[in-house]
Amino acid sequence: MLNLKTLPKTPMEALRVALLHGISATKGGNANFLALKKKNHSIANDLMITFAVINSCASRISDEDLKGIVLQSATTDENSDLSSIRLSLETAVNALVAYNLDDHFLDEADVDAFDYAELNDDEKDEIRTLMSSARFCVNGAKSLLEWQKRNILHHISKIENELLKTKSRFEAFLAAGYEAGELVKRIGEDAQPIASAIQKALTITYRKVEGQQQIEEEAEPKKLPKPRDDMKTN
Repeated sequence: MLNLKTLPKTPMEALRVALLHGISATKGGNANFLALKKKNHSIANDLMITFAVINSCASRISDEDLKGIVLQSATTDENSDLSSIRLSLETAVNALVAYNLDDHFLDEADVDAFDYAELNDDEKDEIRTLMSSARFCVNGAKSLLEWQKRNILHHISKIENELLKTKSRFEAFLAAGYEAGELVKRIGEDAQPIASAIQKALTITYRKVEGQQQIEEEAEPKKLPKPRDDMKTN
């Protein structure tokens, strides 16, 4: 039986729990829903409560397409068998997963703001120095295999290429940072200077990513204006 007391407080999460519960309740049977209802069977009672929860959650969904699919899954012909009810609930779960996945990603209009950084000349020079240091460490690291050296040098070159552009893609810095981190995991301290140099370059660039700057500005508490001279009292 669906436990209403343990349902999540957010409609989307409560909906997910109710749909999955309904799917579980209808597994392993093809009985007629109306027949079960007439017998006051526990499965029929459980499903009626589950449908009520699904309908309640759907009423709080703003996306009309998703709402329609969810409501349809809980609007069941009483002559339906359990397998067809289960299929309908599974369709609603798939729609919910697709909606949540789509909601997870940035809109196309926002991607550029979180992937590009405008670096000034001093910042670019500092990053070039860091990449030169990282390249030196790679070439001198005896514990690195040749393919590992080629891989990390490729990422260093990609960062250096981004510095030639008006706007640098943050993705190149993230990829290099990930690769350096993996090197540290695999070979240990020998890769630490490489990872450190790349991490510093990543940090410099992260601060200049337009979207990140906007988030930090919005998070800062508003400061009161300084008092005018004519407002000061002796």
